[in-house]
Amino acid sequence: MEKLILKHDIDAQFEYEASNNNLELFNENLIWNNKTLPLKNDNVLLRGTRLRNAHRAFGIVCYAGPDTKLMKNTGTSTFKRSRIDRLLNKIFLGIACFLAIMCTITTICCDFWESVFGFDFRIYPPWKAYVSTDKRIGSLQNSLLVFLSYIIIFNRVVPISLSVSIEFIRLLQSKWIDLNIKMYYEPNNVPALARTTALNEELGQVGYIFSDKIGTLTQKTPPTDYESTQTVNSKNDHLSKDEADFRQTSMHVAQETDPLLLSLNNES
Repeated sequence: MEKLILKHDIDAQFEYEASNNNLELFNENLIWNNKTLPLKNDNVLLRGTRLRNAHRAFGIVCYAGPDTKLMKNTGTSTFKRSRIDRLLNKIFLGIACFLAIMCTITTICCDFWESVFGFDFRIYPPWKAYVSTDKRIGSLQNSLLVFLSYIIIFNRVVPISLSVSIEFIRLLQSKWIDLNIKMYYEPNNVPALARTTALNEELGQVGYIFSDKIGTLTQKTPPTDYESTQTVNSKNDHLSKDEADFRQTSMHVAQETDPLLLSLNNES
């Protein structure tokens, strides 16, 4: 076994580019003994990779933590929202705008009433020590204080119970999916499992299913058209030994493969 002696007083300098998310490009220069040695992407070990067919490797850490290329390529997870959630958000936004408009209108009316009639009754409200004695300024300050009271009065227009009711219905629907015996796969003892309650109503809106390869959503189970025993076939009496062995192997594969139940819909 070869001995590798390392010197701890190696004087070298590395020049490399700033952190980025490009996995195919890496430009670095190693300056050692007044020589510049270029280092490319073949000299890089990315985070999460494993070194094989080598006893050891020596290097330096160029990027760490969030500056690694792996973390740079990690996208932010987005919360999936259903059509009902997007519709409810628009409705709540419209209700909030309506509430702000109503409070603004009533505040303007309060300011008008305070400047004309309410100045004589200003000794009764509890905030008389905080309101100016000037008629115009005092009415404006009074109306701004009353604006918060109008928000409390009109907060009933926001249907908070609607969101609670929808979430409760979704929870019951997810439990119904988990307990549905028609969605139970008996060969592997796998029941249905609703991992989220936010997308239950989207299941009925699926029109197309895209698969990246053949075999993901389907299973090849060729039917048995021939029964071969050595060189005798039910359809052709004279076969070579190689053809008979091939067809016999195909028959065993077709018989030993368990069918996969994809859907309970007889029309699909």
